[in-house]
Amino acid sequence: MKIPKWLLINPITKSYLSAGNTFPLNILSNRTKSMITDLWYSILVAAPFIILCYILYGLVTWQLNVQFGTAYLIFVSIIWVFLMFIVLNKDFVNCRSAGKRTYGFKIINYKTKEPATGLQCMLRNITAYIWPIEALLIFMNPKRRLGDFIAGTQVIVEEPTEIEQLWNELNSSEGMNSKLIIVTLVVSIALTAISLSPILIAWV
Repeated sequence: MKIPKWLLINPITKSYLSAGNTFPLNILSNRTKSMITDLWYSILVAAPFIILCYILYGLVTWQLNVQFGTAYLIFVSIIWVFLMFIVLNKDFVNCRSAGKRTYGFKIINYKTKEPATGLQCMLRNITAYIWPIEALLIFMNPKRRLGDFIAGTQVIVEEPTEIEQLWNELNSSEGMNSKLIIVTLVVSIALTAISLSPILIAWV
């Protein structure tokens, strides 16, 4: 199934990817800008789905008179799982996310120096929900953050490319294998449960 080009490449995403050259982002290192860019780019890509979920949430609570707390928690959980799935696999296409392509980086296996596997790229992103801590760690070790030590990877400098190449490579690739999809879903659900646990505790 082909990903619609407008979802990855549109005036909003393109202007955001070029924002690193303007203040205040231009005072940050390229690694830090790449991390921040990836986080918000993932949110922008997921935005249509998030909006659709909130529309459905409104229709369900209005038409079926579902209890507010239950319906809201379900839809927030669905949105969070979907967003985590995108964030975890943002480097899936040739080990280079939108941010890494913009600022010139690539993920490789730390021991073999070969391109990282899809599973490694996913595992290194499980620390995404503590990204402020990861951002601080990058200042101490630009090549390897906490997620890299977990996945056995490192980041190297690579020639920057246009975002259009990401779309071309994504649609020409074989796609994610079923094993990676299942593992990512399990991890996404687990991270969602951890992230929303304070709400669940307060609600109960």
